[in-house]
Amino acid sequence: MTDPSLSLVAALLDRSGSMASIADDTRGGFDSFIQSERGHDGSTVVTLAQFDDRYEMV
Repeated sequence: MTDPSLSLVAALLDRSGSMASIADDTRGGFDSFIQSERGHDGSTVVTLAQFDDRYEMV
């Protein structure tokens, strides 16, 4: 059954060296997204993982 008051978000962030030039923009965009979710009614569950030469759940 669908729960319209619950949002599930999964984000996978590339932290490899090739992404270094946009790392600050990526973090800022993600932070803005999370802040906007806080303004909505209901609940949001976020799963965040990042990778380079290894994978890590945050």
